[in-house]
Amino acid sequence: MERSFTNRIFFAIIMALFTTTVVTGVVIVYNLGFGPGFFRIWGLSFLLAYIIVVPFILIVGPLVQRLVDVIIISVG
Repeated sequence: MERSFTNRIFFAIIMALFTTTVVTGVVIVYNLGFGPGFFRIWGLSFLLAYIIVVPFILIVGPLVQRLVDVIIISVG
């Protein structure tokens, strides 16, 4: 199924929102603990990661989908 560019943009925005929220939160708690300034550090880390991840998903997502298609075809 071919996805429109608009669908890919919305997918990237929503996927990045979930993944960057979880990953930055877990990594910051692991490295620094949950203490004073946690939400400020998490917010700044989230914004930086989000700005990087959205374009990354838009660029790498179609390549990963093609790789998955190749793997599924070769296995099936």
